Amino acid sequence: MALALLTIPALGATSDCDRDCLRDLITQYLAAMLTHNPAALSLGDQVHFTEDGVTLKPGEGLWKSMSKVRGYREDFLDVRQRVAAAFVVVEDNGTPALFVLRLKTAEGRSPKLKPR
Repeated sequence: MALALLTIPALGATSDCDRDCLRDLITQYLAAMLTHNPAALSLGDQVHFTEDGVTLKPGEGLWKSMSKVRGYREDFLDVRQRVAAAFVVVEDNGTPALFVLRLKTAEGRSPKLKPR
């Protein structure tokens, strides 16, 4: 099982990230991982990314080996705390793996993601 934690710094100017916004943030993050392209996300300089307790840069670890997002995904969205989490079954070098993802936007700010 892989665990990634990511804090997105204050990128936007509003706190309007509702449930749909948080859900879309997870979707876009997974899409960027699947294409091995962290540049698809507008991440600030103060992003914290860990995988299995080890601090990595976005683009390292599972970012390099994830080959598929399988059908299981359970999202946990907390608008008040600006936190989006998900349990997702992915393929890591062709082998199924449970991926636990937690994204948190910085206080009072919405993430600004690049267009898909």
